[in-house]
Amino acid sequence: MGITKKVFSLESKAPTIHHSVALTFGLTLATMEKYHQEALRVCKAIARVLALALNVDGDYFDTPEMLGNPLTFMRLLHYEGMSDPSKGIYGCGPHSDFGMMTLLGTDSVMGLQICKDRDVKPRKWEYILSIKGAYIVNIGDLLERWSNGIFKSTLHRVLGNGQDRYSVSLLAKPIRVYLHKFFRHVHFSVRLL
Repeated sequence: MGITKKVFSLESKAPTIHHSVALTFGLTLATMEKYHQEALRVCKAIARVLALALNVDGDYFDTPEMLGNPLTFMRLLHYEGMSDPSKGIYGCGPHSDFGMMTLLGTDSVMGLQICKDRDVKPRKWEYILSIKGAYIVNIGDLLERWSNGIFKSTLHRVLGNGQDRYSVSLLAKPIRVYLHKFFRHVHFSVRLL
């Protein structure tokens, strides 16, 4: 038996698809928009902490070209079926997210795994527990690049275990990518615990 993944996306710059996404999950448009706004507020609060950890001003990521007016993608995800990594069957195959960060709200069904060291072979995968009322935060490839590798993007995958699994992800990306501008000449002295 394979695995099925149903994805419904909501993009901050394409509001015309909001209504169909909301109806598919039995949600109102107002509920979807409120959740989106709150998740974005949490992203911005996390970005302030990340900026301070990088020894730059706390509002560093608040500029319009960064998270002041970000491009966000909210995805409602439904996984069903069984995974078999030995046969290449996944709910979602191993990957890292491109943007700055991803917030993930999920139910209590296990499935999300991370690999802390992508260069070690064979890779060691660990399940991530869901905590009620808390988000899981994945660092994206862009933040790894901006921080000169101080923060590492999260290699992750989803395995189906035969139970239906639901999650909501919000991927936050700057509206414009100025890789040459950010962190290029900044020297960091951060001690990670």
